[in-house]
Amino acid sequence: MFLALRTEVEDALEGALAALDFPTDDLGIEEPPDDVASVLASSVAFRLASEAGAPPPQVAGQVADEIDADELTYVAAVQTQGPYLNFLPSDAYFAETLSEATADDYGTLPDREESVVVEHTSANPTGPVHVGRARNPIIGDAVANLLEYAGYDVDRHYYVNDAGRQMAVFTWAYETFDESDLESEPERDRKEYDLVRYYRKGNRVLENGPEDEVAAAEAEIESIMQGLEAGDDAVSYTHL
Repeated sequence: MFLALRTEVEDALEGALAALDFPTDDLGIEEPPDDVASVLASSVAFRLASEAGAPPPQVAGQVADEIDADELTYVAAVQTQGPYLNFLPSDAYFAETLSEATADDYGTLPDREESVVVEHTSANPTGPVHVGRARNPIIGDAVANLLEYAGYDVDRHYYVNDAGRQMAVFTWAYETFDESDLESEPERDRKEYDLVRYYRKGNRVLENGPEDEVAAAEAEIESIMQGLEAGDDAVSYTHL
């Protein structure tokens, strides 16, 4: 609605300047201070003063007299305040603004040809679910909603990541180590906090273990990954 008001003000101001034989290349439209009743104002009289051979307040009055607010839809009156022209909004402007603001599609932009993929959440498959991971879908969906409102064709994706290296390392570690091999108690009495200890133990061995032990582990992890990527049900059921 504001854009419609601005367009009407631009057209009216340009017509008035043309009628007075003033240049129309710079309309000087701006938003006035909060204590001014208008929604839009113009400082064009400053620029035209030297050309008109009159002080800016007088030029502003001449321009205002050339604008007939009765012919406008969203402007109720044009008033001068010193060298400034103030465009006061009409009841129609407020009524249509309120109507638009309460519509379901308020704020949406025209559809674009571009598509956007928003991948969010994608929680670590081997780690505990905590408040930080609960935050990510909220942020991700908010970003996706904003892009939809901006006219983009949005696809929301969640990368499950349940068959990559992390899961292969976890599977190998869970099958390799006993409870007694783990170096700490679960941080909380929840299953994921229990299981993540195996993944951490496996990573420590892979990073710091003897070379031959690490090589054997990597070979088994690679075998698990290849089986999962190939869709080998035997591997999936055996390991997972």
